Amino acid sequence: MRNWPSIQFDRLGGPRLLAEVDCWYVSLHSYSRHTCRDACRKLAEQGKSMNVYGHVPDIDADTGSEARKRFVPLWIERIRRYLPWTGTMWNFDDPFGGSAGMLHLIYPGQPVGYDGPVLSIRLKHWRRALLDVEYLQLASKRIGRHRAVQLARDALARTTPQAWLEFKKRLAATILKDAS
Repeated sequence: MRNWPSIQFDRLGGPRLLAEVDCWYVSLHSYSRHTCRDACRKLAEQGKSMNVYGHVPDIDADTGSEARKRFVPLWIERIRRYLPWTGTMWNFDDPFGGSAGMLHLIYPGQPVGYDGPVLSIRLKHWRRALLDVEYLQLASKRIGRHRAVQLARDALARTTPQAWLEFKKRLAATILKDAS
């Protein structure tokens, strides 16, 4: 059936139900389309919780730039959460095979004699990116969201390791200004 999801949505009264749903998850693939992004912006303006799911950001040496380039723009767009759907899909026979640290957030520790999860460098990059987003949130409370968004856009225009360090220092200075 052509356009089946949209036809079903209309038949079930989807447009009327939009006001009743407070939390939305859309795929990163769908979110990359203009119409979906515009709809998400409108819902976020109404106070709805907008969330995205997709693959784990790529890894890039030790800078974490790829994770930052994923999460900082989502913060700008008021996306509250990012749900990774490929973070633990390792091969059980050889979880540390050729993809160690490259595809996953965590690994099982048993193959290396550890009783618990083994964290990947990718998860550490993810954490750095989330700290940047938290800094942005704190800075927006101090200087206003519009100015914090401009700082984020400036950082995204220059994604070198030095630029990210300068960005974080600038955010820290903004957050701590007149704090004492």
